[in-house]
Amino acid sequence: MSHLFKVRIIFKKKHKETEIKLREMKKFLMLAIMFIMINMIAQNYCTAQTKSKPENCTYFQIVGPTKPIEWVFVGLDKSGKNKWLELNNSEGVTEYIEIERDEWSIYLKAVKGNSTVQIDLYQMNLITDGKKIKIVNVKDNYDYSKLVEPYNKTVGQKSTGNLIKNGNVHGYLIANVEEVNKSYNAGYSMYAAAWPLVKEYPGRSFQSGLFGTWMFPANKEPLPVKEEDFYTDIEGGLGWWTGTEYPTETPKFIMGGVQLNFDGWANGPGAGKGRDWNENKGKYGVAQLSPWLLFPPDGLNLKQGTCGEWFGNGYLPLPLTESISNTEGKNISTGNQCWTLFLNTVNFKGPVAFFTPYFWSEASIKNPLLKGLFLDTRPSNANKEFQMETQHIHSFEATDSKGQRYSRMAITQYPVGADGNSELLQRLMVYNKRALWDKVSAWFKGGNPTDGRIGIDKSSAYMQKFARGIEPTWEFQGDHIPEKKRALMDISSFMNTDVTDSVTLKIHWEGDFVKRRKTINGDVITLPQYYKLVKSGTNDIGTWIAVASGDVPAETGLHEKSFNRANDEYERESLTYLTPNEEKSSWKTPGPAAGPFKVKIGDGSTLTYYWYRFADQPALLNANLSNNEREEMQRRVELLHRNWTKDREYLPPPITGKLAYLDESLIVTPPKGLEVGFVPIVTKQGLEK
Repeated sequence: MSHLFKVRIIFKKKHKETEIKLREMKKFLMLAIMFIMINMIAQNYCTAQTKSKPENCTYFQIVGPTKPIEWVFVGLDKSGKNKWLELNNSEGVTEYIEIERDEWSIYLKAVKGNSTVQIDLYQMNLITDGKKIKIVNVKDNYDYSKLVEPYNKTVGQKSTGNLIKNGNVHGYLIANVEEVNKSYNAGYSMYAAAWPLVKEYPGRSFQSGLFGTWMFPANKEPLPVKEEDFYTDIEGGLGWWTGTEYPTETPKFIMGGVQLNFDGWANGPGAGKGRDWNENKGKYGVAQLSPWLLFPPDGLNLKQGTCGEWFGNGYLPLPLTESISNTEGKNISTGNQCWTLFLNTVNFKGPVAFFTPYFWSEASIKNPLLKGLFLDTRPSNANKEFQMETQHIHSFEATDSKGQRYSRMAITQYPVGADGNSELLQRLMVYNKRALWDKVSAWFKGGNPTDGRIGIDKSSAYMQKFARGIEPTWEFQGDHIPEKKRALMDISSFMNTDVTDSVTLKIHWEGDFVKRRKTINGDVITLPQYYKLVKSGTNDIGTWIAVASGDVPAETGLHEKSFNRANDEYERESLTYLTPNEEKSSWKTPGPAAGPFKVKIGDGSTLTYYWYRFADQPALLNANLSNNEREEMQRRVELLHRNWTKDREYLPPPITGKLAYLDESLIVTPPKGLEVGFVPIVTKQGLEK
């Protein structure tokens, strides 16, 4: 290769040319040149097939040492939102470009004048010998030239290929459940299957929950603000997130409390929004309750290899404190509902941690109109959505020489039993305050102790029933696809939900493209990897239909693509979780009673933790509580520690199936003398040799 490819843009409008040279632009100007082609014949008012160019169109050219490829702007997409441009090139190929989010757009942009350009999230080197152009990924040196026919030949020859585009699978699997009486407004519990959704962890872009729910406060309408301006709930669960620092194929669990409109969130003790401890944003929103379980800030680990076992979890309020009428010196009340996470696993059972009431009421300080509307005061909504929310499963898309689009997704799998069914969710329970609150409240006021078993009689609880059917909304997305043009995947064709009964949500997987596979941890089925976009009748968007690998032309290059974690554009080194170390911080004053202690856990990270007196833990020192109020909480929690153990049933057990294990490394024993009234708090999580 003799020299590097030089780029400039020529705009042509109404037969008047204006040449813009790179040297005349600001030094950081990024030139956008469309070059990725989808083999579709444009049907718009401007056609690139005509010999004479329409006067009301804008033309783009790649100008190099060889014949240029010309692109013509044919108008905005039908949404009319002025965000996407639709273009045709001189070969009759259609492409789309997003004009408002440059960092996600699919085009070339010069970087400081050198040969490195940005193509659809990737940095590329463009090299030419005057006749051919070579396109090489800077990160992994992968040669894309063989996948982009125009650049593997003399520029300007007929295009028969297409650059592979990054994409992702996004959507929901929505369970169908009965509506229950609204009086069951004091929490819920459920059993969710835990398993590795993808065969191999593909990188930090991957984000998906397993089956879970959203618990909102039950408020009367109308609200004092618009409904879209009032979002707050508990929506954690099992899954994988882009912010997970130490991910594994096995899912983790987070608590997922959301302050008003995501201003802050709390995923566990010391785990909130962002890393700047000068901003609360939920970092102090969860207080540790159990003296037997460590809760890592990166999420609660299950035993590695968990594959289809039930993870029992739920939230019920406990009266660990009293309501207060004055919050931060203002005439705004904070309620006394401490929404507490209860778990049921093989090696741990019972309450773990709770959201402080102030975590919810804090938003009322900024807007007093909202006082009394949050979960510190309000009951929970009895009727909730139960869904599996998938944000991003890696995929690729390419188009063959005939203009047919194909996609391939990362190997995605579900646990499966001997009967061929995947059991995904079981025993949905809803409660009123008679189930636990009333008994604990009476105990704290001097009554008889309660063992913490949650009542399941008809006056206290109800098991919500499943109906048959799951609504799937999975679709392939990508930055090259306008929102209005995203096509659904026809996963219903191999997903039979008629096997669901009233207690358990089940799927029976069918079809030639669904494969069963044995693993050391249990059997799984893998979903079809390859899909073909099919249009019919008036459906001009189309539907992605599963096809065999052999039905995808080799020229697309999809068979050669790897979902290796190292290829993920967001992959980076894991960051260490650190808490404040200043002597005057709430982590040091009054400070811990014992520690530090260290333990390495299943995700490869090492936890550093201390034992704090319950009332002196940082979350409660930042919960708008007086010393007397914290000491009363201390008294109540000591009653719990003396009477509630980690091996007793609290939640009603599953009907069938086996329970999952937590990572055994997270189970701890309090030091001698600290068995009652002290809790373990993680202060650091990182990788150590």
